[in-house]
Amino acid sequence: MKTVFKRAFSFVLALALIAAILPTAFLVTNAAGTLTVADQNLGLSWSDASSSNGKASWTASGTTVTGTATGYTQWLISKKSVTTTLTITNNHSDDRTLMFSFTLTGGGSVSGLISGTSGDYSETLAAGASATITLTSPTGSGNTNTLTLTGVQLLGNELVSSTFLAPVNGSYTVDGTAITSDKVIEKPGTESYALSATAASGYSFFGWWSESAQSYLSKEAQASLSFSSDPRLVPKFIPADSALFSVGGVSFADLTEAGAYAASVTTKTIVLTNNGTVYGSHIIPAGVTLLVPFNSSNTLYTTSPGCTSSFMNNVAWVQPTAYRTLTLDSAASITVNGAISVSAQHAAANGGKDFCGAPTGPCGFLDMEAGSHITLNNGGRLYAWGFVTGEGTIEALSGSAVYEMFQFTDFRGGTVTTDLAEAKMVFPMSQYYVQNIEVPTTFHQGAKEGLYTSVYMSSMCLNGEMTFIGTGGLFVPGTGGSITKTYDGSRDRLVFDVYENATVNSISLTLSTTKVNSADFVLPITNNVDIRIHSGTGTLAQSLAMLPGTNIS
Repeated sequence: MKTVFKRAFSFVLALALIAAILPTAFLVTNAAGTLTVADQNLGLSWSDASSSNGKASWTASGTTVTGTATGYTQWLISKKSVTTTLTITNNHSDDRTLMFSFTLTGGGSVSGLISGTSGDYSETLAAGASATITLTSPTGSGNTNTLTLTGVQLLGNELVSSTFLAPVNGSYTVDGTAITSDKVIEKPGTESYALSATAASGYSFFGWWSESAQSYLSKEAQASLSFSSDPRLVPKFIPADSALFSVGGVSFADLTEAGAYAASVTTKTIVLTNNGTVYGSHIIPAGVTLLVPFNSSNTLYTTSPGCTSSFMNNVAWVQPTAYRTLTLDSAASITVNGAISVSAQHAAANGGKDFCGAPTGPCGFLDMEAGSHITLNNGGRLYAWGFVTGEGTIEALSGSAVYEMFQFTDFRGGTVTTDLAEAKMVFPMSQYYVQNIEVPTTFHQGAKEGLYTSVYMSSMCLNGEMTFIGTGGLFVPGTGGSITKTYDGSRDRLVFDVYENATVNSISLTLSTTKVNSADFVLPITNNVDIRIHSGTGTLAQSLAMLPGTNIS
């Protein structure tokens, strides 16, 4: 045991040194309530979750109603589900036809008016009568399902004037007649319109948009729709390479719309569902996370990325590949009040065998074209466990944080590490990298960059976390100062541009239960680092050794 502990402790000391130089490379309160949709005479109310330990909610927008339910675990072992009920009431003075389409995702079940996981519903609901839909969650803590009802309407026989708007980037017909300018057509509410949309070259059809309801009534290019009130309908055509997103099974082609919807429902994760491009300016609200996934399960990693077990079984390291890529157009920008997670798994390999802490296998990629920009506001987070590439820029303002992997291929540990630490000497080691984010990333005073790594030794996986830039880190911008970090892949160099005031401090690493401070070492700045001081005053609060190849200007 002493030998194992000594090896582990020596490794901790080594990682503390490596971290300092860093070269290239709930409980929710339940509530019942009422909802409002486009048809003011369509009454909607919903019940609380069936247990105070679970949670449920319902929201409505236009003609879309969304319910979520989350299970819980009792006494740590008994997995439980919760139920919540939506009541639909016909407040018209006559009998009406209740119509909608539905989709259930995430497991659990639905009962009452409907059953199964998807379908269409159409039945007569008498004046003043009510009907119910009961949603039951999956069992177990955090397991959530989502029921989405679209095109919820009570249709009558009176004439309804519907406005069909002129299309942009495509064409469409209504009952076989082409619509080239705004046109009003009357029909009884129980009769449907035959709609057919065709996208122009370079565009694709996304859905039938109701300006009145502010929602999509159908995502089918060939659709049959009925209306209880004027929908002011138009087909939406989007660039063929547009990024598409999903929030709890509800699709979006606009990132800001997806963010606003996620902020209003229980599901707070926006999932990128294709390899696509974002155009224009967008906002991710506080509490909402945009996920660029690395697998079909849409596994989300935030402060702690997943460690693959392959490396614990001596399986060779697998080169990272793009599972899904989100591209930012040259004129695109994203303001982050919530978070972006570019997710991936990383390797916990034996020292000297493979890349410890390196992304491996399928990864999320975020590619930023020249001119694109991401701003992290106070509270904003960027979890770059996959890769951020291209020629755009990132700006981390005070109160924001960026995270990426710390990768290394070997360390020359054992008792030598301890001896060098005690003698305040520089510890020799091989290559290591911080290169998940390649684009210039500017950290202002009060912003933070955190690093994460893992190694497999002594029959266990040891995880290490450290602060690289910001308070408690190696580089600390001073008053009015900033530090821009760029990885130059063409030269395999990590470049730091320092403006105004900055301090180089000691850095501490927590690996498993052990914490070590780099003040025990002379910290080398190795041969693949460029430090360019443009203005201001720099303060050294840590003994440093500039190794051959280091460029300081």
